[in-house]
Amino acid sequence: MNTSPLYDIAANYRAALEDLSNRDDLPPELVRDTLDAVQGEVEEKGKAVAAFFQNLDAQVVAMKEAEKRIADRRKSAESKVKRLKDYLLENMQACNIEKIECPEFKVSVRKNPPSVEVFDESLVPKEFMREKVVVEVNKKLIKDFGGCDGARIVTGYRLDIK
Repeated sequence: MNTSPLYDIAANYRAALEDLSNRDDLPPELVRDTLDAVQGEVEEKGKAVAAFFQNLDAQVVAMKEAEKRIADRRKSAESKVKRLKDYLLENMQACNIEKIECPEFKVSVRKNPPSVEVFDESLVPKEFMREKVVVEVNKKLIKDFGGCDGARIVTGYRLDIK
């Protein structure tokens, strides 16, 4: 098998084609045999390249499938973590427990910083609106102002695990 790169073999084919087409002193069978031999090298090398990229394509497909499986597993694990955190927070609050400690970690109920919960955007005054591509409530301004009609400052809780 020829170990030359395909572009070299193709260049040799083009050079041979040009050389042989400019010579009238060679028998047509010799021209045809020479071109067939070089063309055969191009075809063989082309088959090898095609087999190589088909193998790579198969690897890419397998990688994409693995990525999807891993992403699905990650999303499932993230969802389970959120449910378990919510479950623990809810039950710690129900029992008035602010922290649980052990040698490996400490779980504590912490107050989130205040945030704005807009329950009726139509009641929020225009000065609390900012314009983007679409009009939306400026929660930072409402939070800084201390609230307004149509929105209230709320404080939630989260688990802090160290």
